[in-house]
Amino acid sequence: MLSGCIEENPDLVNPPSNVETINIRFVNLASDFQSRDLLFDGGNPLSAGYSQISGTVHPPADSSFLSISKSSIKEFAFNRITKFSRNINFTYFALPSPKGDSAYKDVDTLIVLTTSLAMPSYSTQAYMKLFNAYPDSTVTFSLMVGCPNTPPLIAAVGYRQTSSPEFIRTGIVPISIIKHSIGGNELVGTYQTNLEVKGQYACVVLEKQDGSIGIFFLDEMNTTTTTFDKAQEINERFATIRTVNLSNSSLTAIKLPGDVIAQDFQSNYIGNYSQISACSSNTVDSLIILDGNSTTTSLTSSLEVLRNYTLVIADSLSVIGKKAVLVPPSDEIIESGYSSIRVINLAANYPTIDLSISSKSNPLDSLGYSAGISLAKKLNYGTVSSSVQISSGNIPLALFTTFSPVQLLKTLNGYVEADKNYLIVISNDFSGNLRLNLIEDSQVNQPLQNLNETSFIQIINSIARTQKINLTIGDKIPAAKLHYANTIATNLETTQQQISVDVNGKQLNINFTPEIDKRYCLVLTGDIDNPDYLLIGNTLSEPNFSVAQRRFVNASNDLPSVWVVDDVSNEEIIPFANLIYKDYTFYDIMDKAKRYTYYFYNPDTKEEIVSFDIDVTLGKRYILIFAGTSKNKFGYSVMQIQEY
Repeated sequence: MLSGCIEENPDLVNPPSNVETINIRFVNLASDFQSRDLLFDGGNPLSAGYSQISGTVHPPADSSFLSISKSSIKEFAFNRITKFSRNINFTYFALPSPKGDSAYKDVDTLIVLTTSLAMPSYSTQAYMKLFNAYPDSTVTFSLMVGCPNTPPLIAAVGYRQTSSPEFIRTGIVPISIIKHSIGGNELVGTYQTNLEVKGQYACVVLEKQDGSIGIFFLDEMNTTTTTFDKAQEINERFATIRTVNLSNSSLTAIKLPGDVIAQDFQSNYIGNYSQISACSSNTVDSLIILDGNSTTTSLTSSLEVLRNYTLVIADSLSVIGKKAVLVPPSDEIIESGYSSIRVINLAANYPTIDLSISSKSNPLDSLGYSAGISLAKKLNYGTVSSSVQISSGNIPLALFTTFSPVQLLKTLNGYVEADKNYLIVISNDFSGNLRLNLIEDSQVNQPLQNLNETSFIQIINSIARTQKINLTIGDKIPAAKLHYANTIATNLETTQQQISVDVNGKQLNINFTPEIDKRYCLVLTGDIDNPDYLLIGNTLSEPNFSVAQRRFVNASNDLPSVWVVDDVSNEEIIPFANLIYKDYTFYDIMDKAKRYTYYFYNPDTKEEIVSFDIDVTLGKRYILIFAGTSKNKFGYSVMQIQEY
């Protein structure tokens, strides 16, 4: 016999004191540039030289009278006791009077910066604050992420003021500081920071000993003495731009006034990343695209230093190089084993468009696959979607219209690797045909490759008396489970395919070669003792938005045949279809958008078995499947599929 005792919680047995989770340090910005001490109740000094940070201590108690001394002489003190909160880092700054003050003192106040407990646990960003410790009450400062020509993250902070914390992306992040005064705006500088996920930071503007403006960064979560450092200024301000030319013509791309991004750049090609000047002015950057000496299009953006951009150029039907999009790098942190995808709509004849992923293998899902992942919803022409993370591997893509009724325009297959960023560009070739290109961030100096078109299949489980069946679709979905009356839809390459179905140990193997101009519906028929299938292929055709179409399938092996009736008002039942098992009708037209009711009869007894209502949208095509059995409590039913 094994025995033991419950593991003790050390915080319950020996609870921490009230001050163990309180961290305090001191930054000295006295205007005489001499050392100062921060005192707790007149003792326990924290010492710091000018623009230096002290070590971190726990206070002697959870409240104290704070004061500042110089050479053991008290210089400043709060009148009231200061209380400290647990699990908070406190950084106290000794500041002088503003310049020109009639009662000027080298130290006349203490300002505190504190960490926040409000950072969301799921955040992949950091907090940034701007603290103005520059002793001039006539100026303010603003902080921009990137270059000074971008909107401020934090605007117009006056002396002794601290902004609220703002979310900021992580990693290597350039930050620009602007000084505002009566004389106008002046760039102090652009600086490089390295920000960690869920980190909390403060950009501190102060006066250096030579009287100039200094920029320091405080890592509020880091309690070491290296946490308060002079900011690293970026002197060589460059971004890099990679050109992707989807046009039918060689084109030139220039950042005005004269930075050449790509010169006579060849058609249908991915270029190298070219170094381009950035942060050179307070105005936005302008880019133009040239076909020979003629400007085809232009765009504006605010390039950031240290960032890699992709310039995508496409024709607009018959107009060369009519549309260009500058895509910034993704700031998203990719979950391990996943890929990040953004979509660009450069298909001129589709003002909006949808792109989604059909069913794909997912071993982590209880059904063995995931379905219906939207990559872009109502994506406007000339815009870039937000990033979506998906598991790596094969991605069966389905491109849809956004208007009703929705039309499936094209299906294609791609492949993405883990921990990488991708762009999917939707565009037209010069003949107006849709094409999709999958481009990874590190791809350079190579021809563009269009994604391969595929066929498309929907599979429905109509096998009576099954709860779910096991399904294998080639090597793309090796282990799926499909519940009764449910469907799975995915792409099929136009090579020999095998779909295997396991029904309670009975095996069905469906082998066929899909055709590129057909879409398929695989109806799994019969019952658990005698499963079978019916494969229906439809040749692609232009949609007819003035009518709807429907067909019927008999998937039940319970009766020799079944009647389909649309009018039961007469004494005599007259079917318009008599379907034996695994039989189906051709399409019939429904010319009104309304509710239709269909009745299914046993031809031998002339008794109604089941009826079904369908609300019809013009322009759609429907399959109505009669399925089921009298051998269980669920009986018979009718299943509906929209065909694309």
